[in-house]
Parts: sequence; C-alpha cells; structure tokens
Amino acid sequence: MRYIPATAIFGIFSACGGLWTEESADGPLASSAPRLSRIQIPLSADNPQDQPNWDEHHDILADETVPPSGGNGESREEEAQEEATCSVDRHCHDSPPTICSRGRFRVEVTQYFIECGDQEPCADPVVAAFTLGRVRLFIFEYLCIELYRGDSFLLEDSEEYADLAPGGAEEIVRQYGLAERQGIPIIYSRTLNGGRWTGLATYPWYNLLYVALAARGGNRNLVEDWSIVAHEIGHLHGLLHTQDTKCGAEPCVNGDCNQRGDLICDPPPDPGNCGIVVEDDEFRAECQSEDCNPDPHNFMSYYGCRNAFSSTQERAMYCWAEEIDQRQ
Repeated sequence: MRYIPATAIFGIFSACGGLWTEESADGPLASSAPRLSRIQIPLSADNPQDQPNWDEHHDILADETVPPSGGNGESREEEAQEEATCSVDRHCHDSPPTICSRGRFRVEVTQYFIECGDQEPCADPVVAAFTLGRVRLFIFEYLCIELYRGDSFLLEDSEEYADLAPGGAEEIVRQYGLAERQGIPIIYSRTLNGGRWTGLATYPWYNLLYVALAARGGNRNLVEDWSIVAHEIGHLHGLLHTQDTKCGAEPCVNGDCNQRGDLICDPPPDPGNCGIVVEDDEFRAECQSEDCNPDPHNFMSYYGCRNAFSSTQERAMYCWAEEIDQRQ
C-alpha cells in the first residue's frame, strides 16, 4: 500500500492522505482484468464549506459531447447524421417538470484517475472530490438532485491514455469494465484532445454514460474549476450548448427557440463565443447588440464567467435525473 502525497487545498485541508488498495475490474485481485486501486478520500472533501467564487473569470477551452462509437448505438457516421436530422431526445426540453415536484433523485458517479507515471494519478483525487462536492452542494442540491460521489480509483497501467484522444474515454470504459460498475464514470486525464478540450460527456439518451475531464489546459490547472464540472454534468443531464447547432443555429431575431439552438428559450440566443467585455464591473458578451444578448454567465456557454443554469435548464436536468436514477 502507499499514500498519496499530502495536498493543501484552498486553506481547508492542510494535509490530506489517500490510502490505496488494489482491486480488479472484475473484483478484488482477479488476475486477468485491468486492475483498479481504490483511493481513500477524506470525508471533508465531499463537504466544502466555502462557496465558489461566482465572479471568477478566465479564458476557457472547448469541450465535446461524444456519442458511443460502436456497440451501444451510434457510430461516428451516425453522429454526423444526428446533427443533420436533429435526433435529440427533447422530451425533457419540451415540458420539463417543476423542480422537486417528483421528489429527490440520486445520480451516482465514480471518479477514475488515469496514471501519469509511477502509479501517480494525472489529477489530484482530493481536489477532484472537493470540486465535485462544490457542484453537488451549491448547485444540484437545490435542484433535488443528489449528485452522489461513490468510490475513487486509480486505473492501473493506463499511462497510454494520459493525454486522452477522442474516443479514448470510451476505450477506457470498455477495457476496464466501468459501465458494469457502480456509478457513472468520471475519468480524469492529463489533457484531452491535445490540450484543446477541457472535458467531454455523453448525453443521457445514449446507453453508455460517462464524463471525461482534463487536469491541464494550457497553463491552467482545470481540476479545481467547478464550472467545467457543472458544464459536463449539464451535458450528462441532457443540456446542449447555448450556441449549439445540432438542430440548426438559433437566430437572435424571430428564432424558434424550441426547435433550434439549445432547444430551450431561456437562456437567450447565443451566436457563439465572441469574447467577454467588462463594463462597470459587469461582464457582457462582446457580440451583444440591440437584437442579440447572449448570457455570458450560463454554464452551458463557452464564455469564461459561467456561474448559473437557467430555470428551464434546471427543470430539464431534473427531468433527466429521474430517468438516470431509474437506470442506475
């Protein structure tokens, strides 16, 4: 057994150790399957006391939503066809229920860490648990969605995936049998798509559910960026990008907000990431005009000051959480 090096986090944890124990994808110490090492996370990491900085601003990278590439439905060719035909499952967008009207739902996730050499995880597991805890406590708890973090594991002999390429997350899910284990996998790599993506996720209408998150992007440590986690879990709960074009771009004037863009009428139409301008201590999109007023604070946008979901987005996620709860 060995310990994760002591880690200081936001002044709250002065030294947090993680104990490793070995387990295989098919059970403890099975000889033929890829092995997982369970990481013990301090309980305090799941219950952060300080709220996120709602006014935080930084440049962000792109992310991607990735349907399964085979065996569970869509191929890459069918993905392109999906974009052309808008085959998005929109039943939770059209008439989502009121928040908490159907009780509370539980969405369990499990964190998996790719190896970055010498059995060291590419991302700090304690920081990752802390960041997920912030998203759980300060966002999803108010939506009657229990975003429950299960165990955390190191994926042994996974160093070849440290710089995760498109399709690599699905390979890991299949190779390590993560879809058969408890909880939706959240996989942490060093980078994604050559450092060009911050994360990726599948939508809830696919059979294979997972999220992948990069530890590094450019010069930034992304593990503690709670807005990226909220964004990807938004995808996992059925939300499209505010500037999405799968069903056609939503024009700023006379657009059909239920049929184009993100299929939701709030937030307002978004032509895409056009930069941020700060005026009188307020953030606004650089492309804002009399006819176009995208919300730079929406979690599902590509702007760098994201801190909220719209009310209809929240209701749509609540709708999908019920179905995810039933699947788990």
